Amino acid sequence: MASAEDKRLGIYFVHENDLTFDQRALPSEGHASLLVEYNTLLGAERLGTITEEQESRLKEIREAVMHNRLFPEKVIKYLWDDAFKFNPEAIFDTDSMDNLEKVIRTFIYSTGRDRFKIFKQTVRDTLYTAQQQ
Repeated sequence: MASAEDKRLGIYFVHENDLTFDQRALPSEGHASLLVEYNTLLGAERLGTITEEQESRLKEIREAVMHNRLFPEKVIKYLWDDAFKFNPEAIFDTDSMDNLEKVIRTFIYSTGRDRFKIFKQTVRDTLYTAQQQ
């Protein structure tokens, strides 16, 4: 992996801010997950019964999810589709996630270290070790 210069990510490909989790994507009180809250608000919007407060929250969620998609849409998609297209199982947990859509959704709707459960344990161990240094 270290010798494939054409597969390396450059410093301008992704910015640190792209990896920052937008806290507005955390579920509001009373909701089990962001997906539950999001689907509830979408349903109210579709039915035309959405309140101003709900509409404001839906806008927040949409903005937060768009931000939280930056890293996976750039880096994770690149890793899956290009760098490891013939063997995604080399770095991704393909036992749990067998397609790119699942990988990206898991990353977007998870928080903290759970975001990196998309990777094999050996990759996560390397990431966490590098983070502590």
